[in-house]
Amino acid sequence: VEKGLPEILVHPRLLDQPLLNLMINAIEQMARGGGSARRLRIEVARQDSSAGFPLAISVADTGRGIHWVDREKIFDLFFTTKAQGTGLGLYVSRFFVERFGGRLSLRESLIFSGSEFVVEIHERLLV
Repeated sequence: VEKGLPEILVHPRLLDQPLLNLMINAIEQMARGGGSARRLRIEVARQDSSAGFPLAISVADTGRGIHWVDREKIFDLFFTTKAQGTGLGLYVSRFFVERFGGRLSLRESLIFSGSEFVVEIHERLLV
């Protein structure tokens, strides 16, 4: 985590739930197989603020990655690749993040190397 990062003015539940879901998904993907070293990385950093989103929280794993065929559907309601999945997790997470004016997206995913999701925080929510 970078030093001197601003505080975020968001109701905790609107941010807690999406981040928790991203971490659970990452852990489950790593348990299903992927790279030999299992690593979950959570990072908060400043980014180019020209688009109005100067703060990013990323959640990255070394799991199986997301196949290119599924990438356009992962945020769709009821879409899942898990045998026991409901297809609600990423949909609800994105809904919560967008509710407070943020953005949730898949930044990168490589088959058998992992995925990285990013929650971007709008400048009007920073102290």
